[in-house]
Formats: sequence, structure tokens, C-alpha cells
Amino acid sequence: MDTMSVVANVCKRVLVTVLCGIFVLLVSHTIAVFALFLIVLPFGKVDGTSMGVAFVFYFVGLLCLVVVLQLAGVVSILEEFCGFKAMGEE
Repeated sequence: MDTMSVVANVCKRVLVTVLCGIFVLLVSHTIAVFALFLIVLPFGKVDGTSMGVAFVFYFVGLLCLVVVLQLAGVVSILEEFCGFKAMGEE
């Protein structure tokens, strides 16, 4: 095996993992915006405390998701897994 074929295979796995990560982030942001509208629309006006709690939950979830995506990138480089399977391996 020459070096360029190994690099090409690793780049393909990382690209698939990154595209799956972008899809997961897009879905999570869509769910967060939808949940925000469900909170705000029925009540009309929401106090700062409930919005603060909602944003804390959002950022904690986002932090966990970013950590999983970073580990999935490492897994896709070091092992033969890519995409959603790499996200599940760590």
C-alpha cells in the first residue's frame, strides 16, 4: 500500500463523518428552534429565567454533541469506521 492511497481512504472516512456531523447539528438546531417557538408562542411573553434555563440546556446539549463529533473524527481516522458508526463507537 502506498502512502497516497492510505491518505485518500482516511480523507474519505473523515469527509463522511464530517458530513454526518453537519447533518446532526442541523437537525439539533432545527429541533431547538422548534422547541423555542413552542415555548414562546403559547405564552406570548416568557420571563428571563425560563429562557435562561432553556439556553443552558441548549448549550450543554451542544457541548455534548461537539465532543461526540470530535471523538467521531478521531475514531474515523484511527479505525475503519466512518459516519454514524464512528459516532457510535466512542
